[in-house]
Amino acid sequence: MKKLFILGGLLCLFASCSKYQYGTLNSTNAVKNEQSGDFIVENDTLAIVYRFKGENAPLNIQIKNKLNEPLHVDWRRSALIVGDKAVVYADNKISIQGETFSQSSYGSFSRLDDSKSRSGTLAATANLPENDSFIPPHSTIERTLLKLSDTLLSLPKGKFHQVQMYSLNGEVVYNVKSAVFTRENSPLVFKSYLTFYTENGKEAKGFPVQQEFYLSQLVQTGQKGQKSEFNPGNRSDIFYTSKTTGYAKTMTFIGAGLFIGAAGALADKDTNTNKQK
Repeated sequence: MKKLFILGGLLCLFASCSKYQYGTLNSTNAVKNEQSGDFIVENDTLAIVYRFKGENAPLNIQIKNKLNEPLHVDWRRSALIVGDKAVVYADNKISIQGETFSQSSYGSFSRLDDSKSRSGTLAATANLPENDSFIPPHSTIERTLLKLSDTLLSLPKGKFHQVQMYSLNGEVVYNVKSAVFTRENSPLVFKSYLTFYTENGKEAKGFPVQQEFYLSQLVQTGQKGQKSEFNPGNRSDIFYTSKTTGYAKTMTFIGAGLFIGAAGALADKDTNTNKQK
């Protein structure tokens, strides 16, 4: 039984082999709060806060209306721009879930014995005409729009350099691969284009606000969760992505077979032992 536990432990170890990348973002025209990592854009009309913290860099926007009149965000004319490709922020789809019931009958009248009824679950998507956010005077809205990345970034050979990761108390944790970028050589540069408008009677007065962001550092490691200089925790300018390695997938499959086989062998051995007694 002890051998079985050891083999099970090795299986768990193989299953945990993954790669993690921690990305740090910067901006060319938004002010970064060095304490929180928030990206802030502010003028006499509004204040915008961008946050990207978490898995796969969820793009979270907080908008405050500083005017004495309502302010609108036109999501149909707002987008994330990467290179020459734009992804419109408008998301006019809603998920519908529920139960359905239908009944059909033969003839003019329905009876229990000559009718058919069906019930089940419903899962569908409906389009809604909600492409505009209304912000009352001196109030704030918040919206998470999309995720920037769901996979590891691939870099050319020689871009990564081996460095030591230090914990927040100054101790060396382990070695990691790190790459530092400027705006000019960054592998990820994108813009957020927002369209706002106010209403003066029947006339709508619109204006755009655009910010540019870029990846300034990328750290690759085989471990997750330790707070360090590269991952201090809960910062708005740091995100992470992950991927299970092919080795881990293969070894988990093989290890599972060995684990089941070993369990069966031990079970047979116990059975034979009991018979001998």
